[in-house]
Amino acid sequence: EAREVLDYLRRERATYTTQAVFGHGDWCLPNALVQGDAVTGAVDWSWGGYADYRFDLATGLWSLRYNLGDDPAIGEYLASFLDGYGYGGGVESLAFFDGIYALM
Repeated sequence: EAREVLDYLRRERATYTTQAVFGHGDWCLPNALVQGDAVTGAVDWSWGGYADYRFDLATGLWSLRYNLGDDPAIGEYLASFLDGYGYGGGVESLAFFDGIYALM
């Protein structure tokens, strides 16, 4: 399975242009500070650095999938997460970055 992911990444990398930002690198539920309905900050910046912003979105989606598992509303949670960031590309558009995270 890892070989398939690596082959996919090699095929797809030429189709992406980098949109680098200073990102968190490990955007997951335990690293988010929340007050009420709002994310107010983030902790554990040990993976922080310059990377494509979609990588942070993919790590956040992975965390939601991992923590929510078989929840029937998982699709709504994932879409809400992306909407909160103003990302309109949809979950499927982050498959390349999911693959990078999976190989780490």
